[in-house]
Amino acid sequence: MSSHPFSVPAEGTYADRQLAEALYELAASPSATTLSNVPFARQVQLGLADQYLETVDSAALSEPATWRLQVDFFRACLGPFSVLDLSRDSGGSYDVSVWPHSTCAGVTLDLYEP
Repeated sequence: MSSHPFSVPAEGTYADRQLAEALYELAASPSATTLSNVPFARQVQLGLADQYLETVDSAALSEPATWRLQVDFFRACLGPFSVLDLSRDSGGSYDVSVWPHSTCAGVTLDLYEP
């Protein structure tokens, strides 16, 4: 795996960082090889925020189209949405955290009526 600037909190482990790196490599170059480096369950649920939208077979996750969620809008952005696109576009620079979050780790957006 390549080297990326990850930030792992004290509670995190080397294995946590390796998993995050494997996910980034899958996003950057989806293939059966990069998929095999991520220990997915047989079936995976994909979603946005606290809503699962699709359940897919993990073998299909090497195909970028599998990651595309057909949602018109979410948090003031227009869909469809792809976790692979978001991860790939980060350039491999993001934080790794291993504890429960009360909200999505994304930036909070203030939405105003037009």
